[in-house]
Amino acid sequence: MKDRFFANISHEFRTPLTMILGPVEDLLAGRGGPVEARARDYLVTVRHHARRMQHLVDQLLDLARLEAGRLSLQAQPADLVAFLQDTERSFISFAERKELTLAFQTRCEVLPLVFDADKLGKVVANLLSNAIKFTPSGGYIRIELSEEAETEAAVVRVRDTGPGIPKAYLARIFDRFYQVESASTDPHEGTGLGLALAKELVEMHGGIIEVTSEEGFGTEFTLRLPREALTPTEATEETEAATCSRKPTGASYYLSLNAQQRPDPSHPPF
Repeated sequence: MKDRFFANISHEFRTPLTMILGPVEDLLAGRGGPVEARARDYLVTVRHHARRMQHLVDQLLDLARLEAGRLSLQAQPADLVAFLQDTERSFISFAERKELTLAFQTRCEVLPLVFDADKLGKVVANLLSNAIKFTPSGGYIRIELSEEAETEAAVVRVRDTGPGIPKAYLARIFDRFYQVESASTDPHEGTGLGLALAKELVEMHGGIIEVTSEEGFGTEFTLRLPREALTPTEATEETEAATCSRKPTGASYYLSLNAQQRPDPSHPPF
């Protein structure tokens, strides 16, 4: 009954949110005529909070579908390197506004994996969004991709130089509606749904998600995704390579905000 309630209330929110966002986007695009600077600022604020609410609604719907057994994976073979590059690029402007360095590092040129791009994208986006929100200006956020030699699992790490999470809260960090009670989180109040949903989506891929953190030194989330856990949802002609196609020994791959902020691969800030 609780799950049906969440599903119903989420659907009820979607329609008015869509009707709010549509006209706001039209006004910002100038379809209603010129918009004064102050009015534009108001519209941008409305759009930001409407999108935030829409994101929450989507999370509630996903959790309701999970509980009802109606959320399924649409898994297909794809290159995890290219996928993470695209995800990282989509957050560069967000990081730039806070004067953060956002980097992607891997020694793989290609790492084939069968996964649901939409759902894994939600997981990585949640981790990056949290890292950017809680890392102070001038800090670093790094996405690392590697392959575990023993298991051939794909390993994705999202590391930041934020304030860290108190040890007492780590055990419950993936619980639904759980939030770390800290003065530093007040300006970025959330719902406690994002990490809970991320854990569920990773486990649907047959993987695990873990967190390590130290106060004052940052946080690291690690995803381990087994190579053989999933088969494609639909038949595909694309063939999967056996392992990570590696760059020459010692090579690293970075995507950063700009040349001035690009970290030295031999002396990373972590």
